Amino acid sequence: MEKFDFNKVPHWYAVCNNDNCPMKETCLRYLSGSHLPGGIGTHICVMPSQLKESQCRYLDVIRTETQAYGFLRLYDMVLKRDYTQMRKNLTLFFGGKTQYYQRLYGKCHITPEQQTWLRDWLRKWGYDWEFPFDRMEEAYVFSQEPGQSSLKV
Repeated sequence: MEKFDFNKVPHWYAVCNNDNCPMKETCLRYLSGSHLPGGIGTHICVMPSQLKESQCRYLDVIRTETQAYGFLRLYDMVLKRDYTQMRKNLTLFFGGKTQYYQRLYGKCHITPEQQTWLRDWLRKWGYDWEFPFDRMEEAYVFSQEPGQSSLKV
C-alpha cells in the first residue's frame, strides 16, 4: 500500500494510540491512530485499558481489498435494447437510485463481492468482455461499521 491517508478513515472508526500493545504492528486501529493529524482535537479511540493479558477485543487486523469505482462506459458497450432493463437490474442490485448513481459515478466503492456479481451478471446477459470499471484502488478494510460496532459512540 502507498502512504497511509487518514482522510480515508471513516469518521465512526475508533483508533488506538497504545504504544505498549504487542499487536500494534498488525492492527489497523493502531495504524490509523499513528497517522492521526496533529490538528484534530478529539476522535473516537480505544482506551489503553482494553488491553488485558496481551489481548484486545477491539483488534482490527490490517486487511486490504481491491475496490472498484464507477462504470460510466458500461452503457456505451451494450446493445440499446438491453440498456433499460440492465439499468433497472443494477438499481435494484445496489439498493436504490441513490446508491446506484453513487457507484455509477464513482462516488462510492464497489466491493470485491459486488465486482464478482457484476462480472457474472454481465456474462448472463451474453457479453463476454470484462466489466468496465472506471478505476481500481487498493484500500484498507475498516471493520465494525455503524450499527455493528460494540463501541459506544
